Amino acid sequence: MDWIGSLGIDTLGALAHRHVKEISFALATAFSVVVGNPVNALVRSVIKSWNFLFRTAAFVLLFVAGYPLLTFAAQRFCRYVLDDQKPPVLLFLTGSAFLAFGFWADKQRP
Repeated sequence: MDWIGSLGIDTLGALAHRHVKEISFALATAFSVVVGNPVNALVRSVIKSWNFLFRTAAFVLLFVAGYPLLTFAAQRFCRYVLDDQKPPVLLFLTGSAFLAFGFWADKQRP
């Protein structure tokens, strides 16, 4: 573990640990963006036979309440997981999560 200290990962991890709240919000927001298209497709398939006004109201409710609640719950979960990590593990989890979201979002592109 001495090579980790020589790279300054502990210092960078300690800096990141002070910003776990912001990191967890960024991870939760990225998660909400990535799952947005599948959720919209699911809701669209369920309500496609509804009246236009009800379909519109359902999507407004989804965007006004659904995605913020998803983001809030995901942020609390991420913060719970990241708060107890040691600095090198925190950096690894944060970086790998953003990479995973990037690969997932790229896979969803048409």
